[in-house]
Amino acid sequence: MTQFRGVISGPEGILLTGVGRYDPSRLEHFIAPLDRNKRWSDDGYSYPPTDRFGVASQPLFNGRHGFIFHEACWDLLEQAVSPAAVPLQRLHHVCKSLPIPPSLECPSWGHDYGGAQTLIIDNDLFPWKEGRFMYAYTELNEVLLSNPYRVPDADRLLADHVLGEDKVAEQPPALRDTDRSVTTAPKRDHDCFASLPAELPLEIAKLLPTADVLNARLASRGFEAVFHDQTFWKSRFEASAERAWVFEAQRVSGERDWRGLYRRTQGARIPPGLRNRRGIWGLIKGVLDVLDLVWKDPPLNAVLHPYAGLTRPRAEVTVPWSCELSLREHGLRVVRGQCIAIPSNLIRLCVYTTALGDETYIAGFSFITSAGVSIQLGYRSSSQHSIELRQAFGFRLAVGLHGIRAIQCITGPDGSASTWFGCPDDVFQTERLVEANPIIGLGASFDGCKMLSLAVYAPSEPPSNVNLRNSALWYPSVPPSTLCLHDEAFVPINFYTTG
Repeated sequence: MTQFRGVISGPEGILLTGVGRYDPSRLEHFIAPLDRNKRWSDDGYSYPPTDRFGVASQPLFNGRHGFIFHEACWDLLEQAVSPAAVPLQRLHHVCKSLPIPPSLECPSWGHDYGGAQTLIIDNDLFPWKEGRFMYAYTELNEVLLSNPYRVPDADRLLADHVLGEDKVAEQPPALRDTDRSVTTAPKRDHDCFASLPAELPLEIAKLLPTADVLNARLASRGFEAVFHDQTFWKSRFEASAERAWVFEAQRVSGERDWRGLYRRTQGARIPPGLRNRRGIWGLIKGVLDVLDLVWKDPPLNAVLHPYAGLTRPRAEVTVPWSCELSLREHGLRVVRGQCIAIPSNLIRLCVYTTALGDETYIAGFSFITSAGVSIQLGYRSSSQHSIELRQAFGFRLAVGLHGIRAIQCITGPDGSASTWFGCPDDVFQTERLVEANPIIGLGASFDGCKMLSLAVYAPSEPPSNVNLRNSALWYPSVPPSTLCLHDEAFVPINFYTTG
């Protein structure tokens, strides 16, 4: 697992390198052919210094800097997006937005790389303190050391399940008596699936998770035959299905015992190489969700243009900066920003979220008008939450060190609010963007995958009675209004109303 590819930026633009090989004797030297079709082992290749590039926290070398991926992991990524190509520029922008913990010296996607790392949390420290989250490499076992892309066991399993004259399909286990009473009960008029041609429940089942199909089999006679149909089990191995990581199955022909193969590729029965691949495949699917975020600039008539009395936002919240963490540890790279007017005929607000490992972030908004027009702010994702909304009186925010983690829309002048979108736990919270009157515009900045700041615009002058409770960033939550904070005992107000 010492072979790698780099996604780098340099004089040539953003490109994918060929395959390099990490040499421990050349500590922190990453050299790979600039031609993606070449390898370190090609005849005549001698690790020229001109092919060196900086990675992670390193400086530029030869005007180039980027991020490295194990060759096997990159091959799996290409397989997961096939037949499309990996969007290099998009991937590079996302990698630039990731924090680089000092204990890793490589970008953190918010997960443990399938068990290769252990997250150590010091609960005696606040989340913004250096050393609260540390990573340690675990001892590599047989699974983690197995090549996840080239797995001979996969071809062996496919060969073992070929059907022929001397090989018949594995017989399914008999139903338990408690289950049999459901499927052998007299036909009921309300079992609509039982009255359908057998082909229709089969096609429906192909679109469902296996667990749902097995439950449907117990509830309806219409799905009884699905369990015995090899074409259903073969569909479990298609590109978008739950066994897509056994992609060798998509390249074979001939009859096979697909149900037996499905059983052989679950739980502890999975060979080490496939087990490693299954774990990495799940991580790759999370990466693809981030790469699939869609950016859309608002129409010109939705852009909020400055005018007399409204040249700056009423209030703004940005990701808090910790002086104990460097820029690379924050991972903040503002890629772009937007400023839009909230439509007067608003009927619905959509909030889009995205995930990096176990952490959820706000990716963007869409404002839906009564005319059916959607005005987007930031990114659109497949994870969408929406509420009916005619006017917005601002937002409560939950803000982490790497982005805005959750948001709550204020729907009325009395402070009534929507549910939290995202996860507000264990991060700063603030009511700085809550207004007494409807807001008329929003401004936001984003990195390659998430929101970093949010500002609200209102036509009236800022209130003169700004106080500590409503303006500061609080942890773990904003104190109740019944608590007297004695504002005069704190630092000047402009200290906690910025950032």
